[in-house]
Amino acid sequence: TARNGGTIAANNLTTLSGVDIALDATGNLATSQINSLTRGAVTVDGVAADFSSLTDITGNSFTLDNGGTANLNNVTTIDGASFFVNDGVTLALPNVTSYNVAEEFSADHFFRASGEGSVLDLSGLTTLAGAQTVFTYLNVEALEGGKVDLTGVTEITGPGGGGGNRRGIQVLADGANSEVDLSALTSFTND
Repeated sequence: TARNGGTIAANNLTTLSGVDIALDATGNLATSQINSLTRGAVTVDGVAADFSSLTDITGNSFTLDNGGTANLNNVTTIDGASFFVNDGVTLALPNVTSYNVAEEFSADHFFRASGEGSVLDLSGLTTLAGAQTVFTYLNVEALEGGKVDLTGVTEITGPGGGGGNRRGIQVLADGANSEVDLSALTSFTND
């Protein structure tokens, strides 16, 4: 993390795994060259982050706060990732077509848009698949006027083995103007 006028000069860094990054207006860290960022966390607070070379964010989480944005237009792989979009911004991942919940014991994954005008645009997704591991969930949440756009999803397949196994995919729209758009959905199995 670079802050308070600091700079991390790592312009050749392309692959990160298990690394957390916090970006805000007080520091400098080049991100446009990164192509793989897995199993970590990124927080973008009040700045525009350029991740234009990024294609793989398996198991990573992205949080956008205070008007922060992130260019994830070239990402194609998001299995096990989480997204938290806040404060009226849009996060779009137009090249992602599928999502598989990670096989991790007792893990929660999120597609969350919170606050009026906040949009998580995953409209290119066609399938969502749940994990077989117990106590593992994908929580799709539109809160306080947020929108999660899953208009391309035709099939949601949760885990097999019955609902008593405490795992699956949960969908919640809570608050005025909150919307999870699953308008193309034809099959939702969450046994």
